[in-house]
This record gives sequence, structure tokens and C-alpha cells, in this order.
Amino acid sequence: VDPKAVTITVNNASKTYGEADPTPFTAVVDGLVNASDLGDITYSRTNATVEEAGTYTDVLDASYTANNNYTVTVDKGDFTINPAGTMTLTATLYNGEYDGDAHGITATPSVTVGTTLYYSTDNSTWSTTPLTYTHVSETPVTVYVKAENPNYTTATANATVTITKKDVTIAAADANKVYGTSDPVFADATISTYIGTELAGINL
Repeated sequence: VDPKAVTITVNNASKTYGEADPTPFTAVVDGLVNASDLGDITYSRTNATVEEAGTYTDVLDASYTANNNYTVTVDKGDFTINPAGTMTLTATLYNGEYDGDAHGITATPSVTVGTTLYYSTDNSTWSTTPLTYTHVSETPVTVYVKAENPNYTTATANATVTITKKDVTIAAADANKVYGTSDPVFADATISTYIGTELAGINL
């Protein structure tokens, strides 16, 4: 007498990231003469420690008591962990006077663990390097940012960087003379604070 073929088809299942696995997993068992011939058939996820969003193929398996009267085939099921809703992203602009330093927007995602920020000026080409600007001539510029996390829906935002000109004042000292006399030696003018040595060449 040849063993009878039995197929256990484990149903696919899913959950949302952060939730517990659905229980119990289910299957369709085809070919048994008696429902108890393979004992108590149970189902489990073989990658139970994995919690990142994604679809995992053939990880839902079946356990049963072997019976020489049957040849058992298990068609394993897939398990999907769906992203847990929308992650928010706040982009804060920069607007300041030229100070010789580099400045950019500030991006703050609502979820930081596992999140990667990407920056762009055209909303098409992206880099993980924050975009910064130093000179007035480089701005204003709109910086786009997106936050990606495998367990959440991608969030996007944008903000503007604006660097304004720094005011510098050169003040010449007053002077006088008596009509008909030579000009006096003029005192040096004074200059207000500037950045580094950028205006050091001005003859005061």
C-alpha cells in the first residue's frame, strides 16, 4: 500500500510594524483520511526574530506528527510586515547675515532610529550629505529633504536658506584747516567689524 499524498498549504499572513504576530497562523490541509492522522498540526514563523518591514518568502511553516501512511508536502506561506503609517518631517529654514560660516536647513524627523535623511536642490538627485551655503551669492535656495525608514512611509519637506549681506561702515575722521594753509595729516578712518581678513586690503 503506497502512502497517501497530503498537502499542507500555509496561508500567507501579514501585520503592521510594531504589532504582535497574528495568531494562530492558518493553513489548508488536503488529503487526510482522518483529521487527527498527523496529530496537532501547528504553524509558526521561522524568522520570528525579524521585525523590519518587508515581505519574507516561505517563512510560515507547519509542524506535525509523522505518519507512515502519508507523504506530506508543506507549501510554506509568506509573511509581510507593513510600514507603520506615516512618519513626519519638519524642515526649518535658515535666514541670517553673512558671517563666513556654512549654514543649511534643519531637518527633524519624528522617528530617528533607523531613519536616513536625504537632501536635494532639485527634488530629484539626492545625497545624505547636508547641503550648506556660505555666501550671499549662493542663496536664496530651496533645499528639499526626505526621511526614509524601512518601517515607515517616507516623509518629505523643504525649507529655504537665505544669507543676507553684512553691513560694514567706514568712518572717516573730521578735519579742518585755516584758509590758505596746507592740508593737515588726516587721521586714519575706522572700519566696523568684518569677517576674517576679507577687507584687510582697504587703505584707511
